[in-house]
Amino acid sequence: MALEKMQAFATHLLSKGLFAAEQFDYWMQNGTNEYASKKHGNGFVISRFRYEAVFSVERYSQSADLFLVLLSVWLMDNDCERNNLELPMPEVDVTPLDDHTVDVEVKITFEENITIVPDDEGVVMWGGKRYSVVQAVITPADKVGVGDTQERPTDLPYERN
Repeated sequence: MALEKMQAFATHLLSKGLFAAEQFDYWMQNGTNEYASKKHGNGFVISRFRYEAVFSVERYSQSADLFLVLLSVWLMDNDCERNNLELPMPEVDVTPLDDHTVDVEVKITFEENITIVPDDEGVVMWGGKRYSVVQAVITPADKVGVGDTQERPTDLPYERN
């Protein structure tokens, strides 16, 4: 859902203890919303929200390499669609304050699905039905049948182990 990646990365950075919470701020800017209607699990992707997340650390005094590694590995682990979506690489601006501290600002473009699922009490009316804005659930198939003649080897059901 919208802004989840921004909030998750902020939590990740804070959890490392490299700076105090008072030194840190983050916000969203330049958001665009593209509507869609794609079946997705038990609901629909109703829009794609693209935005720029800005993370600002004042008086950062730890390793710059460590900060960049934390950024890179988090993106690789948590935003693996970046290449397919052709999102730009993060921008990093560093302003030296003295020999040991800098201000760091990182801008990351994220794109996230916003999904709706059927809900009789939902506030969203679409196509004559009610929906709620929540994460759609995708249940992977455990079995699949190919064909309809059990005597043929290719028509036996497949079961995931």
